[in-house]
Amino acid sequence: MKKLINTYCLVFVGIIILFTSCNMNRGNMKIALMLPTLKIVRFEKDKECFLSEAAKLGCEGIVVEADNNEVSQLKQLEELIKQGVKAIAIAAVNSNTAAVMVRLAKSKGVKTIAYDGILTNSPLDYCIAFDNKKIGIMMAQYALSKGLTGNYLILGGDKSNLNAISITDGALEVLTPSIKNGKIKIVFSGYIETWNGDEAYYKMRKYLKLSSGDVPSVVLAANDDIANGAIRACEEEGCPTPLVTGQDASLIGCRSIMQGKQKMTVYKPIKKLAAMAATVAYKAAKGEKIDGVNSSTNNGLYDIPTIIIDIQAVDKSNMESTVLADGFEKKDEIIAK
Repeated sequence: MKKLINTYCLVFVGIIILFTSCNMNRGNMKIALMLPTLKIVRFEKDKECFLSEAAKLGCEGIVVEADNNEVSQLKQLEELIKQGVKAIAIAAVNSNTAAVMVRLAKSKGVKTIAYDGILTNSPLDYCIAFDNKKIGIMMAQYALSKGLTGNYLILGGDKSNLNAISITDGALEVLTPSIKNGKIKIVFSGYIETWNGDEAYYKMRKYLKLSSGDVPSVVLAANDDIANGAIRACEEEGCPTPLVTGQDASLIGCRSIMQGKQKMTVYKPIKKLAAMAATVAYKAAKGEKIDGVNSSTNNGLYDIPTIIIDIQAVDKSNMESTVLADGFEKKDEIIAK
């Protein structure tokens, strides 16, 4: 009997050791998400969802933000590697210079995923993104669907971010026939540093002053913060608000749409993007097969396996069935003051 009890004890201890070992191994797996900033409201959602999904996967999620400083972002990557992070999703401050980060990570055996936009000339393992050219196409198509001709103004995102260029390219692709036949004139087209709403406000206000209050029919704003800046400028100058687009379906953007100021935004399911990034990082670090790859993106040197996530144009008519139905924003917050 004593021998049997001892045997049971040994088995029990063995199970405890095995269980503890498994949990330690799971806990030791570190994956990270690098963001350019948290000053853009949507990135708070990216952070929250990435960490939540990492916890569900049983690994340690880390999120860092670089305050829009590419030198700081490189230092953050070096620190993450020292901490033993096995896979990193990167939303770069500068898409064109991030290759050095990817090469450094690869030299240390760390998997890299381009997050919400490709990184040029770099040996990435994967890319998870939205179709940014399609975002610009949706904005321009929306404006044309309302029969708006005349003067158009384009306020793009940060030019160091390839997404901003793709959005403007998409919009111009749609507008070019109308530009050529004289129905539309681009009176101003520029990029807004760090996608900043205040910078957009100053540029829009300067345009209105120099044009003697000649308000364009349409402002194609690259995101909701930029849209908000343009709307504020019109209001302060006492001008009627043109049709203003945006993207991100942010609280400020959705609220502005429901108030009749901003007319549309492009809804990108950030929860799905961030959760997918965590899953891909986790599986890539373990050397497992990645499901969901549905495209390939050439970044100048390599064809990167890519997961493209669908987007939707949203205005007041379908806010309920998109942004609210997904729980991305809350109705009581959108209709609040």
